This record gives sequence, structure tokens and C-alpha cells, in this order.
Amino acid sequence: MPLPGFPPRRWCAVAAAALVALSAAGPAHAATVLSAGPTPDAGDGRTAHGFAVTFSPDADGRNDVVEVRVRGDRGARYRLVATTAGILGAETAAGKGPTGRVGPDGTATLRWRGRDGRRALSDGPYLLRVCSAAGGCLPTTIAAHLRIVAASIRTPTGFAPGADVPLDIAADVPEVTIGVAPDTAQPDTPLIGATTAVPGRSSYRLPADLTPGLYRLVVTTGQSHGWRALPLIVHDGDLTHPAPGTTLVVLPQFTWSVYNRYDADRDGLPDSHYTTPSSRRTRLTAPYETPGLTAPGRAGREQDTSHTAGFTRTWRLLGGAERLPSQFVTDAQLEQLPNAVMRRYAAMLFLGHTEYATRRLFDRVRAYQLGGGDFLYTSANGFYALVARSGDGVRLIARPYRTATVNDALITGAQYTGCCWSVGSPGPLLVTREGLRRAPWAFRGTGLRAGDVLTYAGGEIDGFGPQAPAGMLALASIDWRAPDPPQSAAMVLLRRPGGGRVFAGGTMGLIGGTARNAVLRRVLGNVWAEFARR
Repeated sequence: MPLPGFPPRRWCAVAAAALVALSAAGPAHAATVLSAGPTPDAGDGRTAHGFAVTFSPDADGRNDVVEVRVRGDRGARYRLVATTAGILGAETAAGKGPTGRVGPDGTATLRWRGRDGRRALSDGPYLLRVCSAAGGCLPTTIAAHLRIVAASIRTPTGFAPGADVPLDIAADVPEVTIGVAPDTAQPDTPLIGATTAVPGRSSYRLPADLTPGLYRLVVTTGQSHGWRALPLIVHDGDLTHPAPGTTLVVLPQFTWSVYNRYDADRDGLPDSHYTTPSSRRTRLTAPYETPGLTAPGRAGREQDTSHTAGFTRTWRLLGGAERLPSQFVTDAQLEQLPNAVMRRYAAMLFLGHTEYATRRLFDRVRAYQLGGGDFLYTSANGFYALVARSGDGVRLIARPYRTATVNDALITGAQYTGCCWSVGSPGPLLVTREGLRRAPWAFRGTGLRAGDVLTYAGGEIDGFGPQAPAGMLALASIDWRAPDPPQSAAMVLLRRPGGGRVFAGGTMGLIGGTARNAVLRRVLGNVWAEFARR
């Protein structure tokens, strides 16, 4: 099965190049790593694998540079070569330091400043190796944690306005700024309720006048590359008694966490099984890091991980709480709600990419649909992998996970069919004649005709998969003939045996598309308003 996020041919080429680069013969000169620093954090120093260091290249004079001391033959030249882990454990080049020569005392000090040429890299785990200019690298590895600022919310849940959000913050500056921003936040976005805090375990009190919705909780050192933007759900205090016609909007906390590349055990490899197959458990409350990205303006890449950026703007353009009253929760929070409470909501909207789900979450959503609840899924590749709660994390059971009784079609109807043509050859989703005939209300006010382009499918796509239920209606669809084999995408509607209706967008880029495409936004608004009208 292709890996979401990487076309098969491209991924194989990247992995092969990385493996060739790192599998050269042993070093031409015998050498030994004597020490590595800086070591400001617990877990730094000597490890079973070699050494671990933590550095913050923010030019403040504190722990800015990795320094590795090597003993070798006089005159021999070495340099530090950095890699970062790709999906399923393969390594990709991340940068290298300047060459150092072994002096008369038999040692050399090698340095790396967290850069790939002129690019400053983002926070995350990197593996450093001492490599000889004559060819080959030493077996000793240095797990280098590049950390300008690390931040995490200590509980995977939503919060009411005025509530205290428990935080863990790590940085080598004396204080950071914390505040709330829209879900499209960038480093220069003004913060709501900004305040300062000392790094460590702390909390942040949300402004009491926040409107429920999806935000980012921003923690920043004041520099563009010292910036973290964590998904933040704000909801009314009482989830158990929604007003009539209220939709329950769900953020994919499980998937957002599984994509995290944080390295808690300091072995230089991300803990998530998505990147490191031998690691089967993912913490739901770990600081989010994405190593290898260009740092300035990108250190908050977590804001886009579950493809939710732009939702708040779309919701407001659709009429917001007045037209589409909503409550907001994480999927980790949803699975704890009783079925009786879930049935009080007129509709359920899964916002973003919910690839990973627990059996409890699957059963709750399935029961909601069969009990007559209407369900919207505005992404692709949903409910594809099964995980189980394990303490403050999740443990992978299987990916993919498709049986007769537990599979993605039983939730979203449309099933994952392929990946990832958002850049090279985006495919147009064309309005179907049957969709116009059988569901004209979905296209009300758009002026669309059969064959018109509704939107362009990007990233991962869903369509009529092997377990697609009978009676599924394609509102818009496309067949890709370029890939081998061909793969299809479809935006679909269907009705469950218990009466609940399902809408599935068929493309990962749907929410981003609605923020820019007024016609697509009108279609989503028509479906949402119809589903929430009881």
C-alpha cells in the first residue's frame, strides 16, 4: 500500500539515495568520539547508542552549537553529517558541518549549527555522524535535539473560555510569550490574550470572551524560528446538553499526534511508529516537532498537520454559530462521551485528516450513524488505521485495518484509493449528472452543471473502494488515468440503514479549498445545513 504523503516512486528514490550515502565503507582513519555537547537536558550525555545533545541555534550565546571532540590520526580531516528520519525509518540528508583537522594533540573539535547550507532547520531530532573526508563514517552516533522552543498541552482535550490550559514549555530563554491566534496563524500573527511565562511546567488562562471554535495556542520566544502553534479547541463548558441543531465538530488529535516526530527517549529517532516502525507507542501530549523543514516561518508546521487550517474562516463565511451552531471536541475527548449525549447532536463533522482511530471511537461513530445521526467527513483517508489507548498515548494495532466489521467504508463510505498529486497533477472533481439529479439541494445557489469543475483533489484521495456500501452517490468524481494503476476520487453521499446520512469530501484538501473557493464552500454549506436541520 502506498505511504500517505509520498508517491511510491519518489519515496523509493529518496530512501535509496539516503541509504547509499550512509552505507559507505568504514572510515579511512581510525578515530574515536571522545565527547559531545551541549548537554543541558536530562538524557543528554553518553547513551547506549553514543551521545545525546540538546542545542538551540538562536544566536543568544547559550547552547547555540553542537561540538563533538574526536581523537584520530594527526592531519586527518572529519566533519559532522546530519540526517533526519523519514517515514518508516529511512534517513534523509539534513546538513553538514565544516571540516575539522586533527591537530598535534591527536584531537579535533567538530561543530554543527543546525543548518543545511544557508537554511536554518526546524526543531526536532537529528542524527549526527563523524565522517572522514577520505570516506566512511564512524559507527558512533550523536542524537542531536534541535530545540528553540518546545511546547505541549498536557491533556488531549478541549477547553472552555476562561479555563487554564496546562502546558509544558522548554526553551533556553528566560521567558516566552503565550497567546491565542486564528487557525491560520503565522509567526507575525497578532496574539489574543498575550502574556509571558517562564519555561517549565505552567498554565495559560484562556480569555473569557473567546468564541468557541478552532484556534492555535502560540508559544514564542519572539523570533520567527522560535515559534510553536498548537491546535486548540475551545468549546462551551457543557458538552452534554447542546442547543437544538448543534453540530459536534471533531479535531483529529490521534492522527495529529501520530505524525509527531518528537524524540523523548533521545535515541535520535522519532518515537512515533509512523516514522520509526520499531516504536509502537505514540504520546498524545508530546511537544510537536517536524525536523528537516526550513525554520523561519515553518517551525509551527503542526498547524497544518491534520489539514484543518482555514476551517474557522470557512465556518464564519457559512454563517458561523448563528447559522451552524457548533460545539468542538478532540477525537480523544469524543470517545469518552456517552452514546446518549452524542445522540443529542444534530450532526457530527469530523474536521481534518482522521487516519488513526481507536476501536472505541469507531464504535461510537458507527452507533451514532446507525441511530440516525448525520455525519460529515471533510478530508480523506479516514479511519484507515487502528490504535488503542495506552496511558497518555496510543499503541498501533494495524495500518491499514480493514475487516468485514471494522473498516473505513463503514464510517466514511468512500475509501482511501491513492496519494499524492496535489503538486504535480491535481485532478479536477467534476460534478456528476446523477448527483445533480438525485441531490439538487446540495448544489443550490451554485449554478453548476454536469461536468463542471467543483474543486481540485489534492494530497490523499478517497473513492469507491473495495468495501464501498451499496447506494453511494457521487456528487463529483474523477478518474486519474496517468498513475499506474489508475486511481479515483469521489465526493459522496449515502444513507445508513438506521437513517443517518454521510457526506465524504473525497480529498484531503477540502477545507483549504473551501476557504478559497466560494462555489465549493456553498456546496459544503448546503450539505451541512441540510444535515443539521432536524
